[in-house]
Amino acid sequence: MDHLSGMDASFLHLETPETPMHVGSLMLFELPKGYEGDFYEVVKAMIGRRMHLCSVLHRKLAQMPFELAEPVWIEDDDLDLDYHIRSLTLPRPGTMKQLHQLVSRLHSTLLDRSRPLWEMVVIEGLQNGQVAFYSKAHHSGVDGKAGSEMAKVLYDVSPTVREVPPPRRRPASSGYQLGVTELLQAAVENSARQYLKVAQLLPTAVKAVGAAGKAIASTRTPKGERSLNLGLAPKTIFNESITNQRSYSTWSVPLDDIKALGKRVGGTVNTVVMAICSGALRRFLKERDLLPKKSLIAMVPVSLRAADNDDMNNQVSAIRVDLATEIHDLPARFRRSTPRPESAKAVVKELKPVLGVDTPITGAPWLMTGIASLLGRSALAARMPAAGNVAISNVPGPRCRCTWRVRAC
Repeated sequence: MDHLSGMDASFLHLETPETPMHVGSLMLFELPKGYEGDFYEVVKAMIGRRMHLCSVLHRKLAQMPFELAEPVWIEDDDLDLDYHIRSLTLPRPGTMKQLHQLVSRLHSTLLDRSRPLWEMVVIEGLQNGQVAFYSKAHHSGVDGKAGSEMAKVLYDVSPTVREVPPPRRRPASSGYQLGVTELLQAAVENSARQYLKVAQLLPTAVKAVGAAGKAIASTRTPKGERSLNLGLAPKTIFNESITNQRSYSTWSVPLDDIKALGKRVGGTVNTVVMAICSGALRRFLKERDLLPKKSLIAMVPVSLRAADNDDMNNQVSAIRVDLATEIHDLPARFRRSTPRPESAKAVVKELKPVLGVDTPITGAPWLMTGIASLLGRSALAARMPAAGNVAISNVPGPRCRCTWRVRAC
């Protein structure tokens, strides 16, 4: 068994029917000219041959007795591929709008916690001849980087399908289920290990906090720009209690264009993406006469992973970025905003040794679940102070050029 960290488990505890905690992906594929095979069956067979390479695909949850500790991952010895991988066909004419509406519905439903926490859907019937592939996996098992590693397992970068080593043979299951005593013993042992690790990291934590303090002190706000010390976010329609229904849409722009624009204006891919989102949010709210006088704040995930780490879990923190949405002039908004997220990321970098430390809390599952349910089913979310208005995430894809034309949305 493999214990979930507090961060991984929090995505389970904070999930409600109104706030699903899975992440999704939609890809469009162009099949080879003259292709006459059954693409759904080919996809299902390929995933079946490779799923042992990706732990999130073949493990499920086992809850601790009385929810006294975080759940554990265990192997699923009776996985049903026909349940996890499905096929749908769009009604005619098969427009992109119809595809977006279908993905919105697929993304609104919770994953079944009695099974491995993922689903995939092959969607045919697009009028342009492409085939769509939608997938979702629970955030308790993957973050953005882990999702990229998962993509490397499932996708090839050439028309030739690569062969993968078969799974190692495991002892036949006897149908034995983990008992209450065994689960509790494992929870106690895991908590003891985590507390010991926290104690051993105390000297490192002191050094990390000191280094972060120096990084903050050395960050000077240029004249005309705002401080990195952001207050609370203004209240907007994005900070209201919502239902489980979702809307989905896409907009594609060549990455090379974003990079070229960044070089021209003295920014990075991240700062250009922030500027695009800032402009879109400002226009959206202004058209509805809902634009606040104070700037919107974005919550931006920051990876805590080492460069060679490909574990299927969450290793992420977040920074708050001022989007300067109250400024009308685009160049002025770009100059005066504080994504310069690189400055905030420098602080996170110094704190990396301690930010990902797992500190077990007895009873955390039922406590966090109760709080999430209260927030999701009441109007408290609209009344509470907001740390941010939106989440903006930028996850790099595989660093290669594919022979097949594949577009990620």
